[in-house]
Amino acid sequence: MADSVYNVVELIGTSTDSWEQAAANAVREAARAHSDLRVAEVIEQDVLIEDGPVTLFRTQLRLSFTHAVAGACAPSRCGVARNPSTRSSDWSPPRRPPGRTPPAPG
Repeated sequence: MADSVYNVVELIGTSTDSWEQAAANAVREAARAHSDLRVAEVIEQDVLIEDGPVTLFRTQLRLSFTHAVAGACAPSRCGVARNPSTRSSDWSPPRRPPGRTPPAPG
C-alpha cells in the first residue's frame, strides 16, 4: 500500500430518529465539502432531553479524508466516476480492460 496523508475533522451530526442516522447525516454533509472520505470514528454520543423525552440524538465523529497535494490527484478529482450513493469505503479503482496487465515488479 502506498504511503498516504489524511486530514482529520471533528463534527457532530443530529437526528430525531437515532444515533446511527445522526452519524449518517454528518457523513453526508461532510461529503459535500470534502472528497475522498476515508474513515469515520464515533467519538461520543449523547441526547437532548426536553421536558422528559429524548428530542434529539447527537453523534460526534472524527472523519478523515485524503489530503490533497497541489498537482496530485485523488480518484474523485481526476475524472474517475464514483457513484455518489455509495460510501467512500465502497470505492474501488476502475478495472483494467481485458488483456492489459501491469508489468511484473522488478
